[in-house]
Amino acid sequence: MENLFPRRHRASLVLDLLLLAFCVTIIALSAGLDSRAKLFPVLVGWFTVALIVIDIVAQSDTGFGRAVFTFFSGSAEAEDREVEARKEARSIVHAIVWISIFVVAVWLFGFLPVIPVYMFISMRVFGNNSTLRSLITTAVIMLIIWAFFEYALDYTLYRGLVAELIAD
Repeated sequence: MENLFPRRHRASLVLDLLLLAFCVTIIALSAGLDSRAKLFPVLVGWFTVALIVIDIVAQSDTGFGRAVFTFFSGSAEAEDREVEARKEARSIVHAIVWISIFVVAVWLFGFLPVIPVYMFISMRVFGNNSTLRSLITTAVIMLIIWAFFEYALDYTLYRGLVAELIAD
């Protein structure tokens, strides 16, 4: 294992394996749902599994792993890989916290109000996009999401715990 995955990649590898286990669990739990309900978790789950496998391969200290790393990062230098590994570990923790905040906010307030706030902050703060570009992109994506789910699929998105409590 030491030869295949250098020590500098261990923290990232552990996170990848935990995320992989989580995705496989979601895919397995989705098997019991009806075909319409399981479509989203299965698609996202398999897509995420593919990305995690690519990341695991890119962290390996093999010729193929270095080629995959170089392809996706544009840099093959060992020092760059170590700096990237440290940045990646930090960014993974930030991403997990950010996504956890999103999940709790959706649980409390529902998808329609939370997605635009999440998108705008993500684009503006983490993506360094201009305020105008972030607003326009968020508005267009929200319009597409709303039209697709609410009208095209005639599917009511989760409204949140607060809306449920107010309705009761």
